Amino acid sequence: VLGDSFAAGLGICEPRETFPWQLAERLERHSPGAFRVTVAAKPGLDTRDELEILRRLPQSPHVLVVTYFGNDIDSAARDAGLPDPPAVVMYAGLSWPSRTVVTASRLANYAYWSLSRVDYEPVLAHYRRVWAREDVVWAHLRELEDFLVPGVPLVVVVFPYLPDPALAGYTRVVSEHMRAQGATVISVEELVADLPTSARMVGPNDLHAS
Repeated sequence: VLGDSFAAGLGICEPRETFPWQLAERLERHSPGAFRVTVAAKPGLDTRDELEILRRLPQSPHVLVVTYFGNDIDSAARDAGLPDPPAVVMYAGLSWPSRTVVTASRLANYAYWSLSRVDYEPVLAHYRRVWAREDVVWAHLRELEDFLVPGVPLVVVVFPYLPDPALAGYTRVVSEHMRAQGATVISVEELVADLPTSARMVGPNDLHAS
């Protein structure tokens, strides 16, 4: 299983609740001792980083599972001269004294995040601009084809923007392209369509999958 924070399970307290671990347990129940699931994942990686990890693996996997999120296009966007996405600023609405109090107290910090929400709109606006650039998108899609290793079945797990899965059109673009290349695509957008927003995510201020 190759990917970024979605594969690593960022925000999930219990490792057994991450999908690679659940995959390993199901395979073990189905065929004891026949499979081993290895996770090569780190928060912040994009497609180019993951491809470099794939090239450095000591042996070729029998099946490759790659997780995908819309920011995996970052390296292709930089190649085209586009700026990096804006950073999400924590405690942006607090003055310096108030921020000091809130960050120093667990109770105050809990109360703050129970009432506040991170403003992701600048980040979303950035990726809307990136995904509107056809030259960047096509360069990125060709890059994704490098995950296709001869003789190794490829499964691509495509994660949407979980607060509003229909918002990000990249899921359809990536899914259709990779299916056309012969990969098996699992669209998380379809899996979570009937779940309330609160059940999809780690928390109201953490967009990672629950």
